[in-house]
Amino acid sequence: MTERYLRNPKIEEAPLGSDIMLFDPAKSQFYVLNSTMAYLWRHCEGEFDMEGIVKSVPKDFALSDGAPVAADMKAGLDELLALGMITKG
Repeated sequence: MTERYLRNPKIEEAPLGSDIMLFDPAKSQFYVLNSTMAYLWRHCEGEFDMEGIVKSVPKDFALSDGAPVAADMKAGLDELLALGMITKG
């Protein structure tokens, strides 16, 4: 079974234009996600795996080549994982 990404339910979020502001109460730390990272955050609902997220990017961002997008999305997901903002489920 392919691992899917889930947001940490303890993280609080607030819209900030096309960006998102997150607050991690366990660390008492705020994060601001740019529109790309906000896109990733929004797609971590347990529905998508890495391939599903990458496949949705060209449609939503009107990009034509999926290869560099995959590398960028993987790096972004790895960063969110390292910060404890998302988990693999």
